[in-house]
Amino acid sequence: MSISTELIQNDNWFSLLYESNASAIKIKEKYDFIYSSIGIVLVSKEVVKFGKDGLVLNKLFVENCDMSQKTYDDLLTLGNTLKEEFNKKPIGYVYDSKNILFAKMTYKISLEDFYVDYPKLGNAYFKINNVESANNQAFSLEKIEANNFSKSLLKEIVLQYPDRTVAFLNLADVDWKLNTKEDAKKNYKTYISLMKSQNKDLSKIPQRVYDRIK
Repeated sequence: MSISTELIQNDNWFSLLYESNASAIKIKEKYDFIYSSIGIVLVSKEVVKFGKDGLVLNKLFVENCDMSQKTYDDLLTLGNTLKEEFNKKPIGYVYDSKNILFAKMTYKISLEDFYVDYPKLGNAYFKINNVESANNQAFSLEKIEANNFSKSLLKEIVLQYPDRTVAFLNLADVDWKLNTKEDAKKNYKTYISLMKSQNKDLSKIPQRVYDRIK
């Protein structure tokens, strides 16, 4: 089997893209990594399959994946139990690190163009259907220092669930770590406002929130 490999580099993260066109079903696999204080960490895996029956797109977030002990064959097994559903439109499914489906991605592009252009695509319509899992995944991403990935997910959460109090706290914390402190202050204040309007226990507001909005 012939496999081509491409390295996609960004400021603080990189991706490895593998492509196989040796069969009737064409396959692309993308692995996203970050540079963290504990070394290189795998954040997520995406699999695209394209054939006569349509297109499959699954995205799986990964947790506690020690890359020093992994081979390519090990990477192949990640997410291999996820449901694969061929669609006639470019629709993708997003799973957390516990293999729980929490979001759906939809693209306005033909199947052929999607596969050819992948992963250099425009923005998808990202619909969260399990906000608890989405929020937990965003928090897990923050813990492994994948702050840009966490922020992207948290921005979708607060957009679709504007009353999700804890998401504003998580987003503010991530903004603070990314040194976008004005955004952090804004989100901390929204968090405090929601805590008050929802009659939550204000004693549970972390002291760092008050310290950082000064």
